[in-house]
Amino acid sequence: MQVKHDVKARLTLSASGSSGGEGRRTHIQVLANSLVASIFILLHYRQLLAREKSGDANQGCWSYGSDLLVVGIVSNYAAVAADTFSSELGILSKSRPRLLTSWNFRQVPPGTNGGITFWGTMAGFLGASTIALTSVVLLPFCSVGPTSWSGKLFGENQPGLAGGSGWGLQEKAAWVLAVTICGGLGSLLDSALGGWFQASVVDSRTGKVIEGNGGTKASSIRLI
Repeated sequence: MQVKHDVKARLTLSASGSSGGEGRRTHIQVLANSLVASIFILLHYRQLLAREKSGDANQGCWSYGSDLLVVGIVSNYAAVAADTFSSELGILSKSRPRLLTSWNFRQVPPGTNGGITFWGTMAGFLGASTIALTSVVLLPFCSVGPTSWSGKLFGENQPGLAGGSGWGLQEKAAWVLAVTICGGLGSLLDSALGGWFQASVVDSRTGKVIEGNGGTKASSIRLI
């Protein structure tokens, strides 16, 4: 996703000295975003095979409180979406970013690793919520059984918050909220790690951050 690429290109410089803006994603970035989730998916697949062989297939639905690997998979992609939304939209904020890893949250140029804005952070939580809401539609949640006129539940699937294994409206709403929070916090953690371990080089003439190939921040370049 690239929003207002021409506007963002004027906020940074490329290593060659021209206008910046993020370039194409590299295989390293794709691997970094999907490696953890891919490992969890493989482990979950093995878990499902073992469960099928033992005859405990759980009727093909996901019970409340089980399969924590699914939580990890969805949360990983929620964090990736949050990071994408915050990076793409946060740099367009009219207020200057503040460095998350500095003690006084000092102002930094747009595009600085570890720099965050209020609207960029909110965009991150919005991105995480899109993954959370999509997962509600796609995941095979175990449903809650029907109730009688007196409110007594028929069948075995009690709501998860009542000690059962079913996913009712309350359980799904809590799921969306939890995944959104995890994704948003994951994006903030990514910004903090970027501020600690990824150097951002600023052109002393223009005050703009210098971008390397593929949209990465240059870690070593001679400034003129």
